[in-house]
This record gives sequence, structure tokens and C-alpha cells, in this order.
Amino acid sequence: MAKKQQTVYERYAAEEPARRRMIGARIREARLRARMTQIDVASAAGLNQQRVSEAENVGVSIGPVLYAIADVLGENPLALAASEQ
Repeated sequence: MAKKQQTVYERYAAEEPARRRMIGARIREARLRARMTQIDVASAAGLNQQRVSEAENVGVSIGPVLYAIADVLGENPLALAASEQ
């Protein structure tokens, strides 16, 4: 029996957790380069420290949280989310 081929959406959904974690790792790297704590970033971005920690450790998708954190860190949010760097 032939295996059903995944749709584009199914492939994207399967890759999404890894993509979110990759973005989180890039946020952490940018924060450390900026010599800021999670509390510093959270305060400047209008978030709480727990949300910044979650973004770094669990990951974050492209959206308002990523844009707020990237703005504070002086980073391009789309560069943080790019597949290749």
C-alpha cells in the first residue's frame, strides 16, 4: 500500500515546533549580544519576564511578541525567523 503524501500544510505543521525553537534560540543569542537580561527585554517590550523566557525556551511564532522583542534588541524580526542565517 502506498504511503499518503503530506500536504504542504501538514509538512509546515510538522516543522513548526522546530521553527519556533530556532527563533527562540536566535532571540536568546541576540539578547546576550545586547548584554540584556530577560527582565530588561521584557520591561522594554511591555511583556513579562516569563513570556520572554517562554519565547527563548519553548519558541515563538512570527507575531506581536517576536516583533516586540526584536524591536527592543534592534533586530529584524524576519531575519530572526528566516530559515537560513
